[in-house]
Amino acid sequence: MTTDFEADNYTFDDPYISDDSPDADLPELEIPEEEPLLTALLKSAIARYWAGDAVMNDFAEHVLPFLVNVLRLMSAKGGEFAAAKAEAGRDISGYQRDQSLRAHLLNGLLATMRILQLAIEAKNRQALLLGDYERRLLVAGYLLHDYLKMLEDEALHATIQNPSAAMMPTIYQTLEDYSDQLNLHAFFAAGGDNLRLDDLLYVVHNTQVRWGTTPSRLLAQDVSDPRKIGKVAHFSRIADLLAYGTFLETSTLKRINDILTEALDERPFDLTAHRLTQMTGMLSAYVNNAVIEAMEYHGHIPILFAPNGVIYASPRAATLPDLETIASQSMKAIHQATMNGIERHVRTPEAVGFEWGTQGLKAAPYINDLFQPVQILHLAWQLLNRRLLDTRTFRLEQLKTYKRLDKGTELGWFDSDYLPAVQDYIDRRAEALGDWLAFAYTLNSPIGEQAVDTILVALGFDVEAIHPLMDMAQKGGVQYWSAWVAAEYIRHHPALSPDEIDAQIRQVVFPALEEILAGHTAPQELIASVYDFVMETVYLPNQPPKTATRFYDQFEKYRLNKTDLQAGLYDTIYNWPRQVQKQQEATLPYMPTPYSQRIPLGKGDALSAWRRGISGIGVINMLLMQLALRQPFKFEERKGKMLFIYPAYYFTVETGEVVLNIINRLRSFNIYDWLFHTEHGLSVNTDRVANYHELLEKPKMWSSVQTMRYPVAHAPSYVQVAVDPGLDKTEVESWLNTVLIALILTSVLDVKVVASESPAPLFQSGVGFDETVWLDAPHSAYADLIGRTINIDDVLPMLQRLTMMLAVWHDSYGYDFKKLNALADIGRRLAADPANVFMYYQRESDPTPAFARRYLYYAERLEQTARAYQRSETVNHARELVARYRQFYRSKNYTTNAILRPIQAAADAILKADSAHSDLTMLADIVLGRLIQIETAMDADKTQGYFPRGIARNERRAAMRDFAEYFVYRYYHEALKDRKSLLRGTQFNLLRLACDAVYRDLQSIEKADNSVEAEESESEE
Repeated sequence: MTTDFEADNYTFDDPYISDDSPDADLPELEIPEEEPLLTALLKSAIARYWAGDAVMNDFAEHVLPFLVNVLRLMSAKGGEFAAAKAEAGRDISGYQRDQSLRAHLLNGLLATMRILQLAIEAKNRQALLLGDYERRLLVAGYLLHDYLKMLEDEALHATIQNPSAAMMPTIYQTLEDYSDQLNLHAFFAAGGDNLRLDDLLYVVHNTQVRWGTTPSRLLAQDVSDPRKIGKVAHFSRIADLLAYGTFLETSTLKRINDILTEALDERPFDLTAHRLTQMTGMLSAYVNNAVIEAMEYHGHIPILFAPNGVIYASPRAATLPDLETIASQSMKAIHQATMNGIERHVRTPEAVGFEWGTQGLKAAPYINDLFQPVQILHLAWQLLNRRLLDTRTFRLEQLKTYKRLDKGTELGWFDSDYLPAVQDYIDRRAEALGDWLAFAYTLNSPIGEQAVDTILVALGFDVEAIHPLMDMAQKGGVQYWSAWVAAEYIRHHPALSPDEIDAQIRQVVFPALEEILAGHTAPQELIASVYDFVMETVYLPNQPPKTATRFYDQFEKYRLNKTDLQAGLYDTIYNWPRQVQKQQEATLPYMPTPYSQRIPLGKGDALSAWRRGISGIGVINMLLMQLALRQPFKFEERKGKMLFIYPAYYFTVETGEVVLNIINRLRSFNIYDWLFHTEHGLSVNTDRVANYHELLEKPKMWSSVQTMRYPVAHAPSYVQVAVDPGLDKTEVESWLNTVLIALILTSVLDVKVVASESPAPLFQSGVGFDETVWLDAPHSAYADLIGRTINIDDVLPMLQRLTMMLAVWHDSYGYDFKKLNALADIGRRLAADPANVFMYYQRESDPTPAFARRYLYYAERLEQTARAYQRSETVNHARELVARYRQFYRSKNYTTNAILRPIQAAADAILKADSAHSDLTMLADIVLGRLIQIETAMDADKTQGYFPRGIARNERRAAMRDFAEYFVYRYYHEALKDRKSLLRGTQFNLLRLACDAVYRDLQSIEKADNSVEAEESESEE
């Protein structure tokens, strides 16, 4: 092991964040309107990372657009297939985790092409044998190795899964068809070659060696070069193993390295991995960066990036870095990042680490640990400088200096005539100076006293004369004397402008402070916890695990919590047992109440018992989270939500760039743009979602969606997004954008997403949970409507259900954001019964046919996309009843009463029937009699109905009988269970509304058909 690595030897080359301005906006992306975001961004990434490589650039140009379009949200693993197998009692451990086929193919292909390229650059003789044609064949073969999963014909799938001589013509034709769909012939032609189906079939059917293999004797012709084509099949197998998601496991890496040996004879490098045994969030991202830098310094080349580890191509002679050095460099990098971030934000309204309280300006405990005393005073002055230079006008009574002098006079510290004498000098200059003096006094003793004395001397005050006032004029932690000093200074220097005062502080006071406080340094105990964290959670290649020791330490800490609250204090958020203290100050950057209150281990109802233990690791991670935002905010106070975005199951440099290009541009989400884009939920399909470019639009001011940005080494190992719903939002409002963004990002980027209020990621990686979207304790409206976990096959259906719920709300409340809380009721009702959508249909006084058709579509889609298939009997009955009564009745106008005349007449007839007439046959006759009365009235033109054309009286009477029997037997008897009271209730009202929508829709269709027929007749004449 060597220890000569230093972080200064490596600098980030990251286009997404800069040292000068991490929050600077990225340039706008120029994407053709009809081109999917994934296609455009992946093309750009391939052009960047494969510049000059004809094969990869031809792939991006000729194949990628077709691949993205053909395989949208098609599952390779998990989904409904795995769910069905699990229900049947089958073992699904090999394919239970969701992964889209597109992600499976792109990640495996890009990673393997990189490995092959590295072998070529290493001058491996076997790798050099694989030229342009073989590399194109590797692309084509791996892309089609799972072509059986693309088949919609299940019978054909079962037939050709294990190839035989009889099935070879079918297999050839199937591969030819998919080659056309993916434009593979043009891809080969661009390289001056033709795609040979025999070569392709051999690679495709020999990628997976456990089943479906095809010996050469079954091919129509021999492969072009058995030696080369065999090596291509080996690399295709490597791609499949890498994409499987278990690549961080030692056994999988060994298998891949063995295949590399088969393909390359003497492989120039091994695939190795570093691992993180605990994911804390942003802290883990910085630690991953430090490990990557150290490994690169020793010659290891990072290839695949996951939240909990990275795969490297490690030259056989490369040494490993020293873990102690990595821990030290992690400390330095994180210390510098936190200091830079705090200083950057202190100049903005969203200062981190400082809080205004009743006693004045206060600093969080970590500020004292990270900064030297003079640096802290610099930060405080920068923060107060904004107040000093504030040009707004305030009433005298609003100013803190006036209030404190007034209170001091009341308490007898100042003469009664003093305040009137100085009130003309109380302004923003006195405010800033007084607050700064009071803050300086609160620094740890004796630093605070030394700092104040130095400031007073530099400002020209007699310190000895002021000390008695300082000792006396303070109460309850409030420094009243500082207001007197500030007023006196402005009184004696009335001509000094705010800029001149600022210059006086910077040029005179701070040099004196630096001289006096030079011996005081920051304790850095907080940052020291990073060292222990790295030493315990980072495992370099071939390093044996220490899980038994760690388990014992944590179990002992948990046991002590039951008996010794001090020794057993435990960080229940980050599951870390070391350097834990009880939180005392509210100025910590994050306070996740739901998590702290559900898992306290202490006893008692006192405040101290409910104050959670928080470790140094927890504080640092929370601090890094805040500093990574453009506009830091108090997550808990504003009910903020977190989106943890996981690769499925890793990022390459190309797919990582695609994700960052979108994620780092997220600024807001407009529900009205989304409704317009999807035609109010009617068009929630792969095309619409993939082309939702409005996702990247910038808001004018406030950013409600913020990515936590940090320097990325090659590709992101960690991605976290904060969703800020704004002040005073309810739970249902705060979850709305979070869930919508989660589902859309999953559809666009082929990632897995966890939405939660937790500040810490719930899973180590995308392999840690099976589903594609995981909602951690969402509002019940969303849990009822779309569920808490969503597999890959349900992403679009659940997104459509959510969009339809939003469209129904918009129909009812328009643009009134104050009514968003009504989504809770809408979501629960739609989840309970799709027919409940008609409760909101009735809000429209005169629905148009298009409006009616839309609500019928909602009811049908809600039925089709329900978790457990839910047949809406109400809508079914409405369709059956309307189809029957339209055979004998039509409404002259579009009033609801006229449209529903037969339905209401049937219900009234049953309600008015005597109990002696409870026999179903008699009830049907009564309903029929009432319908005949309506017919008689129509004959006399005394009602709002008319007879449909072309239907004779006897046919109408037969239709009336059919309608009456259906209403009585199928609806009243079977659906309502002979309960008359239900004909007056909500259930029957839903039927009426559904019938109204069905009638308007059918009438509109009939009218359109008649118009077409009339036009055709005129044209024939």
